[in-house]
Amino acid sequence: MSDTEADAAVERIALLARSTARATLLVELMRRRELRRRELAECVDVSRTTLQRNLDTLAAAGWVRRSGRTYRITTAGDAVARSFEEFREVVEITERLSPFLRFVPREEFGADVRCLADADLLCADPPDPYAVRNRHVRALKEMDECRMAVPFTGLHAQETLRDRIVGHGARAELVVEPEVAETLRTKSRYASLYDEMAATGRYRVYVHEGPVRYGVALIDDTAQFVAHEEYEPRALVETDDDDAVSWAAAAFAEYKREATPLT
Repeated sequence: MSDTEADAAVERIALLARSTARATLLVELMRRRELRRRELAECVDVSRTTLQRNLDTLAAAGWVRRSGRTYRITTAGDAVARSFEEFREVVEITERLSPFLRFVPREEFGADVRCLADADLLCADPPDPYAVRNRHVRALKEMDECRMAVPFTGLHAQETLRDRIVGHGARAELVVEPEVAETLRTKSRYASLYDEMAATGRYRVYVHEGPVRYGVALIDDTAQFVAHEEYEPRALVETDDDDAVSWAAAAFAEYKREATPLT
């Protein structure tokens, strides 16, 4: 594509991006194929003159076609509307999840953010700096099976795992960095918890020599992703979306393949 063609495409994008009314009209026509002018007027809160001007602009762009008082979307308009709707959705999702995404390295993020559209977001900010840790532990309190790759851990999380594994027959697999593995095996309270859980045969820990860039947890049918800054949790995203759960499973499996069992 030449610079001239690229500039022309950007100008066309701006036709929608600079006007909520135009974007709404085109998307409504994409969804319903054709609408009368009075039906289109119900879709946007603008004057009759502004409505007509926007419809004329869409027609001049080749995206809609008028037949009497009825407007139909064209093949080109349908393609543009679908792509614009997807683009707008991605922008909305990334804006909402920016407290999480800002701490996740681009090269480590392998998912379509649209699978996180309905995810819950928690941030470790005032007035609740422990929101991320508490949400994670709350999920562990109910779990029957979990698989996690985590850059850090805490005593509360390990005690909760011990209660579920030793007391309720749950299963867990953890992939951790060497420093975390050292804590689990040598610090007195952590070590006693590790020994109790390992003795059941339902708790396995693997050591990943490289960094775990962000936490990935599969807790029963729910996926959690935890972003951190210098090993302090900053944001957690939680969802049961099938694509997100599949992404979490693949990320965990990759970490596990690169790790060795803790002995």
